[in-house]
Amino acid sequence: MSFLGRWKIECSLLFSYGTEPAVGKAIKQSGIPRNEIFVTSKLWNNKHHPDDVEQALQLTLDDLGLEYLDLFLMHWPVAFKRGDEPFPSDKDGNLITDNIDYLDVSLPISDPSQPLLTKTRHTKPWKAL
Repeated sequence: MSFLGRWKIECSLLFSYGTEPAVGKAIKQSGIPRNEIFVTSKLWNNKHHPDDVEQALQLTLDDLGLEYLDLFLMHWPVAFKRGDEPFPSDKDGNLITDNIDYLDVSLPISDPSQPLLTKTRHTKPWKAL
């Protein structure tokens, strides 16, 4: 999709159905300069813990073959139990959530004026609103 003279690509680690590597390959093969493509992806619910955010971002970057995202969103404002299970559930099939307030989820960025990178400085831009 093109908007304001740029191309927009939206991904999600979970809901891209394993297509992030193919999307990354298509970006490279497109011949469109990276700075003309606005790439968005999302943090899945089982990765809301502050210790998991940077790893989840890095996995998305690796899958896409990119050095940065233009926007990294929280998929849903509900934290699921930490781990590798995307929809953790108990023996009765009930979803297991975690007690992590979405306002406390930190996004690792190096410099707010630069594209999203995987550095250790954390900010909560929604608290500045």
